[in-house]
Amino acid sequence: MYIKRLELQGFKTFPDRTKILFNPGITIIIGPNGTGKSNIVEAIQWVLGGQRVRTVRGEKIDDAVFAGTALRPPMGMADVSLVLQNSEDEITVNHRVFRTGESEYRLDGKIVRLKDIQDELWKRTISENRYFVIEQGAIGTFVTSKPVEKRALIEEAAGTAFFKDKKRQAENKLEDSERNLVRLEDIIAEVSKAKNSLARQAGAAERYRRLRERVRELNVLHFRLKSAQLAAGQADILARYEESSIREREQQARLADEEGAVNQKRKNVWELEQAFTGGRENLYTIRSQIARLEAERERDAKRSEFIEESRRKAAADADERLRELLGLEEEGARSREEIQALTAALVVKKEAIVSFERTLAETTARISPLLEQSDRLRSDHLQKLAEWTAARNDAAKVEKELEMLTRQEEKLKTRKEEARALVEAKSEDLRGLESRRAASLEESGAVRGEWTALRGRLAETAETVAGLEHRLQELRALRDADIHHLQALEKIAVKERASDETSSVDGALGLLAELVETEAADAALVDVFWKDESRAAIIAPEDLLRGLDGRTLKGRYLLLGGTAGDPDGGEWRDQPGVLGTLKSRLRPGSRLPGGLPALPDAVIVEDVRTAVRLWLERPGANFITRGGDVLSAAGLLSLGPRREGLFGLHQEIRDLGRTLSIREAEIAPVAGELEERENDRRELERRIEEAAGRLAGLEKDLIQIDKDCSLAEAERTKLKEDIALFAHELEILAMDKAALGEKMKTHAALVERLLEEKNALQAEGEERERELAVHQDKQNADSTGLATAKGEVHVLEAKIKSLEDLCLALARRKEASQIKIDELQAGVRSSLEEAGRIKTAMADSAGKITGFQTRQEELEKSLAEGEIRLSTARKDLETAEGSLSGRRMEHERLKDERMAWEVRKAEIERDMVNLEEACWTELKKNLHEIRSEPLPEREPGIPEPTAAEVEADLENAREDMAKYKTVNLMAEEEYAEQKQRHDFLIAQRDDLRTSISQTKEAISQINGESRDRFLAALTEINKNFQDLFITLFKGGTAEVRLIDEANPLESGVEVIAQPPGKKLANMGLLSGGEKSLTSLAFLFALFRFKPTPFCILDEIDAALDEPNLVRFLDLMKTIKSETQFIIITHNYKTMEVADYIYGTTMEEPNVTRVFSMKLDKKPEAETDA
Repeated sequence: MYIKRLELQGFKTFPDRTKILFNPGITIIIGPNGTGKSNIVEAIQWVLGGQRVRTVRGEKIDDAVFAGTALRPPMGMADVSLVLQNSEDEITVNHRVFRTGESEYRLDGKIVRLKDIQDELWKRTISENRYFVIEQGAIGTFVTSKPVEKRALIEEAAGTAFFKDKKRQAENKLEDSERNLVRLEDIIAEVSKAKNSLARQAGAAERYRRLRERVRELNVLHFRLKSAQLAAGQADILARYEESSIREREQQARLADEEGAVNQKRKNVWELEQAFTGGRENLYTIRSQIARLEAERERDAKRSEFIEESRRKAAADADERLRELLGLEEEGARSREEIQALTAALVVKKEAIVSFERTLAETTARISPLLEQSDRLRSDHLQKLAEWTAARNDAAKVEKELEMLTRQEEKLKTRKEEARALVEAKSEDLRGLESRRAASLEESGAVRGEWTALRGRLAETAETVAGLEHRLQELRALRDADIHHLQALEKIAVKERASDETSSVDGALGLLAELVETEAADAALVDVFWKDESRAAIIAPEDLLRGLDGRTLKGRYLLLGGTAGDPDGGEWRDQPGVLGTLKSRLRPGSRLPGGLPALPDAVIVEDVRTAVRLWLERPGANFITRGGDVLSAAGLLSLGPRREGLFGLHQEIRDLGRTLSIREAEIAPVAGELEERENDRRELERRIEEAAGRLAGLEKDLIQIDKDCSLAEAERTKLKEDIALFAHELEILAMDKAALGEKMKTHAALVERLLEEKNALQAEGEERERELAVHQDKQNADSTGLATAKGEVHVLEAKIKSLEDLCLALARRKEASQIKIDELQAGVRSSLEEAGRIKTAMADSAGKITGFQTRQEELEKSLAEGEIRLSTARKDLETAEGSLSGRRMEHERLKDERMAWEVRKAEIERDMVNLEEACWTELKKNLHEIRSEPLPEREPGIPEPTAAEVEADLENAREDMAKYKTVNLMAEEEYAEQKQRHDFLIAQRDDLRTSISQTKEAISQINGESRDRFLAALTEINKNFQDLFITLFKGGTAEVRLIDEANPLESGVEVIAQPPGKKLANMGLLSGGEKSLTSLAFLFALFRFKPTPFCILDEIDAALDEPNLVRFLDLMKTIKSETQFIIITHNYKTMEVADYIYGTTMEEPNVTRVFSMKLDKKPEAETDA
């Protein structure tokens, strides 16, 4: 396959549609710098899938679109098409990009993705990495490129890049599957926990439903009894409320009569106050009018003075404007006279310009033929000068080649002697390397023994750390369980305390259950015998009395300082079946400094039979069994299971607190020892890492010593071969020097002849130049005179225009002055008229002031009489209001009485409403429905329960419900759903495990295939590289090898090259030409292994001298039958091997034109522009 045709339009410097035809063989593209040669290479890269902006040497993607010139507008699209052909068919690849950023690819006319094009090119052995394109300046950078980049080129040639991509996809799939499996395992664990929890919740929900039904039955009975109590109290309160309302209405009628009389008196006082206030306002108004008129009279006087002053100023301004008008008329006359004089001078200057133009035209006509003769002679001279320069350069080139051969001969002799000395030095180096190897082996054995011992100690320490961590985890788990249990108990205790409505009183010490301690076995007995007392707040009687002042308290209180008839523990100690007294087993806490409060005591006995027997003997004592059965002094026997109460909760909380302290004390030493062992382990790991580092360094040194030995032996053998080769090259150089001597004589004769012809043309041209200079001087003088005359004409025209503008301005100023004079005279007349009006207004104001002063005196006398009448009326009103106040106090007392009963009525109504709401909230029924429901059937002989008994039963049932905390009533349905989900997840997990196993097997197969292919390709390419390196350098050693041979799948690739007679420490020390030749040797080694259909080389010969270039061109000619070459060059030697040549030029700025040249009767390449 080869490139058949390239079509460009709008791409960089190709605005017009340009078609370039290519043929198999070697095609050369030449042209001056900057004419768009490299743009052709970039177009090929771009159409084959180049995505980066660097591909087209730009900063953004629209830099690939033609940017426009001074004559051509920018284009909105770049379009490149490439036709590839082989013996069977051809494909067309098209890439189009728009300035807006949109882009599209086409394959054989159909829009496709870039991946589709890359896949199609891969099938046709065209690499995705495009190592067949060597960009300008890139050939020398290959040897210093990264090992990974070199490996990528070999992978492309070996065909393992495809497997690498498949492996990457498989690894991504494997990573996703393993991550999904871990996540699925976590989900299955969570679902299993949820499923098991829901199974337990389903059983709890059933028990909860039965208990809830019991609570509902008790609620119905409770609301029925409570509503009956409230209805009875509501009737009594309503009767008392009606009686108090009647008394209040009678008192209110008598109060209304007295308020009517008082209101009449208030009205009279108000009318007198309004009359007095109105008189004072009228007096104030008159005084304000007098002050206003006096102020107006003073203002008119000042206005009259101002008008008189303005009139005098306006008369003076009018006289000044008249004088200015006369001056403007005189200045206008002078300007008109100056315009007439300048117009006459302008006519004279225009006649002089006509004369200069006539003389200048005659001189120009004589100069034109002389210029043509001078240009023709100059062109002939330059042509002859170019021929003479080219001949002299050829002679210099031959001389330089002869000099270069002489230096090369001397250099070869020197290198031959150096090679002999290096052979001896290499032998000495080999003996030193053997000594170093023996010492490194001895040291490596010692370090390995130390490393093994440290590993053993580390294993022992790790085992100890694991045991300590397990012990610490157990202790922390126990502590966390106790903390969780303690938190749960504290929440239950808070809830228990919240159910009591004990009011807060200053001085209360706390609940009895919080202040007293006992043994854990006796806590349940305390809850049974002192159930109410344990919930009571302990307080001194004095503090309780202070708390009762002004408030109503609720709840239970246990007073300090009292006494109780406690049984004497001593008299019971010897009784059979008696275990002691309950109160003696209590211990007061630190917050009870005065000891225990007055609690009734009980005797602890073995069983109920013993309690009854002892009660018969001592009926005044209380008895309690270990099982919680109580026989009171009154003879009440309470049997049944004991229940945990508030005291037991607090006792358990205190015990757990002490247990947590013990747990923390056990954890601290274990954590300290664990930290110490962890530090020991880290120290051992650090020492092992140091030993491993030293061991790795020694092993690396041994490997390097072995490599150095092999390399030194190879170099010594190569140096001996170089000595023989240098002798042969010296013979060839002697023959080349003789041939160059003859060639130098021929070039010297040609240079002498061309110099004589050049000097003759130069003398004739100088004669024509002198004759032309005389006429040009006269032309310049005439041009200067013409320019001076035109400048003077322009100055005169400007002066005339300026004077005309001045005359117009003077006329406008005269007109403005006349208008201003008229305005000032009108202002003087207006001022006289306004002064007359002001005098008349001042006389009117004086008359008005006299009238207002008379009215002011009359109002002041009337106000004094009204003030006396107002004082008398106010005294009568105060007497009547005092009597009314006593009547109102009596009305308020009756009103408060009525409101008190109304509050009682509202409270019982509120209680009824609250009971109704509570009934609806609890049962979703109203009280009427509850009362209409039939009572549950009872066994004969069992009395109707009281409200207190119902409340106690309801409280117990609710406590039992509260123990369930949150109950999931949907647990059975949720359990079925969770089980179904659990089964589904198990099936998914099995599928994932199967998929992971299959993916790992596929990756293993890909690794095996990739390793075999890559190593086979590396071996073949290394052999090709060595052969081609020796061919291009006429000797030397070269190798392509893996950096890490133990990891052939990921190891980078390094290139080692030693040109003949050199020993280099690294590849960066090669010269530019040596780097280029080494890179070309590697490139052609790839082509030998896997020939590429075409290869594009952009100025790769720039760093090669002629002998190396000749060897490279000879190599390229041997493989041009397999690979199509497209080369950009400026070197004539490279052009000699071309089958086809294209040239580029820029006749128009930034627009590339392409031309073709036919060579040796080969078909002419076509170019359509």
